[in-house]
Amino acid sequence: MSERTTSASWASGIVKALELEGLDCPAMFKQLGLDFAALDDPDARFPQDAMTRLWQLAVELSGNEAIGLNMARVVRPASFHVVGYALMSSRTLAEGFGRLVRYQRIIAESSDLSFTLG
Repeated sequence: MSERTTSASWASGIVKALELEGLDCPAMFKQLGLDFAALDDPDARFPQDAMTRLWQLAVELSGNEAIGLNMARVVRPASFHVVGYALMSSRTLAEGFGRLVRYQRIIAESSDLSFTLG
């Protein structure tokens, strides 16, 4: 099985969220052995385990266990490019969730989504 990865677009959102907390993201990337410049490459992918370590380091450095909530302040559907536009063009929320499930691997491979109408 191939290594699970996160897109540079999603990683950029994480960086923006961490910067809201005043963290030095280039220094954090260096500490974790990640290429900060790769965030500008739309084809770049980051290992999911490294992104997990980034979140853990962010909590440690900030002392804020809820730092992930900053994502709601920076991520918008357009942040996901084609996936975001697919979501925004959905006629219903159910259709949008269906598209999110279908295209979620473009954003990250860290989970498998499913959606069932109840």
